[in-house]
Amino acid sequence: MTEALKTHIREYIDISDEKLEKYCNAFTLQKMRKKDFLLKEGGICKFEGFVVSGCFKVFHTDQNTSEQILYFGVENWWISDIDSFINGIPSKLNIQALEDSEILLIAKKIKKNYTLRCLK
Repeated sequence: MTEALKTHIREYIDISDEKLEKYCNAFTLQKMRKKDFLLKEGGICKFEGFVVSGCFKVFHTDQNTSEQILYFGVENWWISDIDSFINGIPSKLNIQALEDSEILLIAKKIKKNYTLRCLK
């Protein structure tokens, strides 16, 4: 499952096989059913996600409860609420599967200094 992720990463950076393997091993595969939520507004986003298969919509609801779609997360695309993820604040976004999907998730390791450690 991580082959698509490895290929994607190698498109952007030069990285040793050892570091790439270590990084990819930090991801966990999650299978999602159509209409399942990966994140709901008000929750804290604790992941970065790489879409392996399927499709997600990232959206918020306005004051009239109308959906405002920001983007679609398709295969080989990243999804998250980066503001919530980095700052640990409640999300203003929803992430929902539009079809049965598989996503690789990596969590931020919470430490006292609140930093994300990757590729070290």
